[in-house]
Order: sequence, then C-alpha cells, then structure tokens
Amino acid sequence: MWIISDLIFRYRRKRRMEEIRQEQLLKRVEAEYAAFQQEMMQKPKQEIFEAAWEISFYERILNYFQGEELPTEMTEDLLEQELPISFLLGSYLKTEGISTETFEDIYTLIWLALEHSSQAA
Repeated sequence: MWIISDLIFRYRRKRRMEEIRQEQLLKRVEAEYAAFQQEMMQKPKQEIFEAAWEISFYERILNYFQGEELPTEMTEDLLEQELPISFLLGSYLKTEGISTETFEDIYTLIWLALEHSSQAA
C-alpha cells in the first residue's frame, strides 16, 4: 500500500510542478501582450491600422495560451524565451506557408520555432 501512496504523491507533485510552469508561461505571455498593447495604443491611428496583422497575431497567440496546455518540454523551452510571443513572431516571419488561424496551426508554429531554435544552438 505504501508504494501506491508514494507513486500517487510523486505523480501529484510532478503534475503540480507542471501546472506551475504552465501558469508562469501564461503570465509571461499576458505581460508581453499587455506591454505590446500599451505600445500600440501610443501610436498614431495609421500605424495601428498598418499593424493590424501583428495585433491579430499577438491576440491569437494569447488566446492559444489562455486555452491550451503545452507538453512540459515545450513549456520549459518557451520559458527560456524572455518574450515568447516575439520569439514566435520571428519564427512566423521566417517560415513560409505557416498559419495561425487555428490552435493546431499555432501548436505547429510553436513546435517549428522551438525546433529551429534548438538546431541553431
């Protein structure tokens, strides 16, 4: 019985640590989005209009992280990025044919960005 209790305890502790890391990533993404939003609000209307695609990108990425949970390894890798949305935007701009229309598309973008990042290191 003790072995089962120990396994359950370890599983719950591991799961809680994963939840904490997910929360840290979400907070980082939300902070980056808020700073981006503040920056945009300071710009003239024409510049905001011209940046509509970028605003949309930031909103889609934020919505993804508010509604989805990444595998632990991907979460850890993204937490290494000070500005995760900017990191993903850079990869998005370098990758032809990638979309952010669906959560599946965004997951693919995240995977590709992390894959390219690990190959460059």
